[in-house]
Amino acid sequence: MSTFPYKNPISSEQLNGIQSVERSEVFGTNFSVLSVGGYMEVFNLSDLNYTINGLGPIEYSGNSIPIDFLKGTGAPWSPDVLTLNSDNISSGRRRLGMLVYVYEVDQVYQYRIDNYESLWTAATASPGTVVISDFGTTVYNSSVDGQNFINSWTASTIEDVSGYTHSTAVWKKYTISGANLSELYLPLSGGTVSGNTYFTSGLTATTISATTYQNLPTDIRTTGATYSNNNFIFTNNTGGTYSVSFNTVTGLTANTISATTYYNLPVSAVTSGTGISASTSNGTVTITNTSPDQTVTISGGTGITTGGTYPNFTLVNSSPDQTVTISGGTGITTGGTYPNFTLVNSSPDQTVTISGGTGITTGGTYPNFTLVNSSPDQTVTITGGTNIQIDGTYPNFGVNYTGQTSFPYLPLSGGTVTGATNFTGGLSANTISATTIYANGGNVVTKISSGIDSTGNTTTGSYQLVQSVLIPANTITTGDVVLFKARYRKVGANAAANYRITVNTTLNLTGAQIVGQFNSGLTILYLELSRTAAVKGGTTEVFNTSVTNVQDDVTQSTIAVTNLTIDWTINQYVMYSILNSSASDTTFVSYYSITEI
Repeated sequence: MSTFPYKNPISSEQLNGIQSVERSEVFGTNFSVLSVGGYMEVFNLSDLNYTINGLGPIEYSGNSIPIDFLKGTGAPWSPDVLTLNSDNISSGRRRLGMLVYVYEVDQVYQYRIDNYESLWTAATASPGTVVISDFGTTVYNSSVDGQNFINSWTASTIEDVSGYTHSTAVWKKYTISGANLSELYLPLSGGTVSGNTYFTSGLTATTISATTYQNLPTDIRTTGATYSNNNFIFTNNTGGTYSVSFNTVTGLTANTISATTYYNLPVSAVTSGTGISASTSNGTVTITNTSPDQTVTISGGTGITTGGTYPNFTLVNSSPDQTVTISGGTGITTGGTYPNFTLVNSSPDQTVTISGGTGITTGGTYPNFTLVNSSPDQTVTITGGTNIQIDGTYPNFGVNYTGQTSFPYLPLSGGTVTGATNFTGGLSANTISATTIYANGGNVVTKISSGIDSTGNTTTGSYQLVQSVLIPANTITTGDVVLFKARYRKVGANAAANYRITVNTTLNLTGAQIVGQFNSGLTILYLELSRTAAVKGGTTEVFNTSVTNVQDDVTQSTIAVTNLTIDWTINQYVMYSILNSSASDTTFVSYYSITEI
């Protein structure tokens, strides 16, 4: 049984009753391509494609069967986001298993992602990738598994198009299984039937022609026979054999009987040859060698003598020892007699001369020589230059810089300064751009969007991450006072919207700690939310986070402060999220800032 968390889909917006039209009306409630999954029709094969145009929510009218997808910029605070319906197998108007008839090619295609459960398991196991709520699920590409899951939904692969097959495409040609094929496809009009075919009831046909008949005997015929001991052994075309005993036949009359072997028949004639005589009597043939003993002569040759008498002869080598001569050469002398000879190097020691060269002397005698470096130490001179001092002796020298080692080096003309740099006097510059600025008075963290809006959010049902920033470890330290600010805008006044500033060790709203939040009414189109945090060490003190109707800190309150357990010694993500109550409203983060005061 599958462990995939499928459930019947629900949404935050529901009808109060069944929607219908008058029976006499000539229009329907909606086009089939406006439904979620099911069966629908499109005209062209290209209508199965999904096109991503630009950034933000992909709301492209050219997508006949779209999904609910938000394309981010690729920055950590602007990820790609896929939103699934609450059944976890549909997004937008696509649903796993849906059927689409394509008029252009007269073919039904089914939408299927074969490894969907394994992709889901991997994505949900990756921290910060999948957020599940009652009315939908959001999947971020903040991990490799999340990206793989999103890629499976945004793919537009079609069977037999651009090299994709039934096993690699997500739009697969629909085939029927488990149906009564005889009812669906008969009567036949020619063609070829492949594979095993079973007819479960009576079969009527004018002609049936086949090489092999299922469960019928094979045509067996005799291909040959042999005779032995009064038995004929017959061989058939399948390789099998069977035998038949031969009985005496009486009353046989024939003009001609022809056979290679006659059994127990009289011999009519036997012809003798040279030294061979033959006689017949009552079917018995006698063959006799009339010249059994003939003279055999073996003659010897050079070095070979013969002896003995027929049938036993001997052959003897009469000259077994021949003269063998081995001659010596330069430096080689020979000795001994056949078959034992000796070869002796008469000049084993030759003069070997090794001559020395410049700085090299030789000694010793053959075969042991010596080579000596007669000049191992040569004068090496290293001369210093401007601000360069040389000390030491061969082979150990020292090189020291005697010039100025501390001076300003300015003015600079481009380049990169690495490591900690302290400016002890006034610093003047036309432009200084940095994510983090360090000063003697403490750490200052500033990240302003410079008027660049976040991606517009229209998703309802759960908080949506629309902007974020990474605060590196130890940027904020004990004793710092940090001001968190953000401006939110809403286009449309259809319903209320809620805004939050949260902090987490991962880019994930799940488990994040709330720094501040505000719930606005449906007519509120502009809002600035700010909270001041005092870092006490193990805790960070902020205005009570359960209060949702105060935009900024107040000077006094009867409500106790909230102590957050944020560990600033490790990386922390500051995240800005929005909860829409109406998909007709679009909300943005206009700017955000994090500043030590």
